Amino acid sequence: MKYERGLLLIILSITILSGGRVDAVLQEASTQFGVLQELPDARPAPWMDKATSYENLTHHGDLIIENGTYLIENMEFHLIGNMSVRYEATVVARNAKIVLSPEGGVSFREAIVLEHESKFIAENLTIVFQPLSYDSSYIVVDDEAQLNITDSHLSGWGYIIARHNATVCIENGTLEGKNSIGAENCGVMTKDSASARIQNSKLDFAGARGESSILILKSNIQPRGVSASGNGSIEIENSDVGYSEWLGERSILRIANSTISGVQSAGSVLHIQDSQIKYDVSTFSNCTAWLIGTSVPRLNARGNSTIWLINSAAKEIKTWDEAQVNVGWQLPVLGTLTVPYTWIPILQTALFIAIVLGIIAALVLINKRWNRWQTEKMKREATSVDDV
Repeated sequence: MKYERGLLLIILSITILSGGRVDAVLQEASTQFGVLQELPDARPAPWMDKATSYENLTHHGDLIIENGTYLIENMEFHLIGNMSVRYEATVVARNAKIVLSPEGGVSFREAIVLEHESKFIAENLTIVFQPLSYDSSYIVVDDEAQLNITDSHLSGWGYIIARHNATVCIENGTLEGKNSIGAENCGVMTKDSASARIQNSKLDFAGARGESSILILKSNIQPRGVSASGNGSIEIENSDVGYSEWLGERSILRIANSTISGVQSAGSVLHIQDSQIKYDVSTFSNCTAWLIGTSVPRLNARGNSTIWLINSAAKEIKTWDEAQVNVGWQLPVLGTLTVPYTWIPILQTALFIAIVLGIIAALVLINKRWNRWQTEKMKREATSVDDV
């Protein structure tokens, strides 16, 4: 077995140095070690019990996978180079660990690239991004490719980028890690008509740019931050979210039944319902924000932004420039009634005066009724005496 492994590594090295394709070598390797096994059909194989021991393999150089379906299973695979999955190929990785290391580069790199409608299906998989001197490593999901991650863990200095109509689905996953300066840096970014759905997972950040979208659903989603710009949209439900650092022009953020640290937005649309904001909401430019059934300690509105507080509470509100803040209530018969925030002191004074006047009117009416009752009583008593 040791002789066969040594021969395999020699074949791989010769293939790489000669500039040849390595996928054929991997197919040959699969017959001996189960490294990449071609499956009889294109569907993901059924779940297998978690392995008690791993086979180990280290591969130096770029790995190209085209056509067919391949399996990475019950092993620890160290890739010192890049992996490219393309031309409708499918990789199923389960009960395994993949360690992605740079080869000769110190800047950002595309560690795994999925393109041409290819698929990468991860089940009970651990992916470790080894640190670079600066910047990050990426898993790039491109050109209508699909990345499905279930019950898996991604850690280290890297994140997922989806673009050009690609899709990413993550369920029961953890994406977290730190870079060389200790900052959290593992998450999902969509752009160029790509989409992502993240459920029952934990990640450092999520971002959407340029006609792309991210849907974050269902309990225990804890991104430390989210951002959107250029028609990007993010929807969050039943989650605990960190700070939305910046929401750019034409972006959309929808939050429901969640807790969020704070929001900064310029030119975007915010719709936050039945949620709690821990610190503040700050709007700039032409931002429009709807807060329905939501509490926020501080509200800052600048530029031409407009904020609607419907059945919501804000302890402190400040406006600058042409910004407007409207306060409203949803009434059973009348529907939603809104007034400018600047009217609130006047309405409070008017309401106070109305209450005082109402009390005075009630007392006067009661006094009149009492006097009338007393007069009628006296008349009845006088009539009784005369009769006697």
